[in-house]
Amino acid sequence: MPYTDGVRFFGLYPLLYRNGASSDLAEGVRLAKSRNLTVVASAWIGRSPQADAENEIQMTGLVELCNEGKVDIACVGSEVLHRGDQTPERLIEMIVRVKRSLTRQIPVTTADTYIKWIENPALIDACDIIFFNSYPFWEGVPIND
Repeated sequence: MPYTDGVRFFGLYPLLYRNGASSDLAEGVRLAKSRNLTVVASAWIGRSPQADAENEIQMTGLVELCNEGKVDIACVGSEVLHRGDQTPERLIEMIVRVKRSLTRQIPVTTADTYIKWIENPALIDACDIIFFNSYPFWEGVPIND
């Protein structure tokens, strides 16, 4: 009996980390899809000194996997606005670019805190589905609420 019917991946293609290791989750996406799981794949969007090049690699990888039919929902970044890694306008440009690059029609979005969605209605208009993150503990919401 399966424990889940879907999985989400954060970042796809090799990024070098400080310790020299790399991460390549694209094969995980392909493996999950081969097991008939619903796949949400995310391009990791950052602001490191080499972010423009890394962001391009991530978005290209996301588009490739989407066009291969391995992705059910494409997510361009996760908490990009919350961390201040990109401006809302730049993130929207990235989302639109990914959408235009797809050869198959699937929902495209980003994930961010609900406050960032509320503050940026143009972001809502650019996305096909909303992924919002909520942190009631960190926001001081009492457990009974």
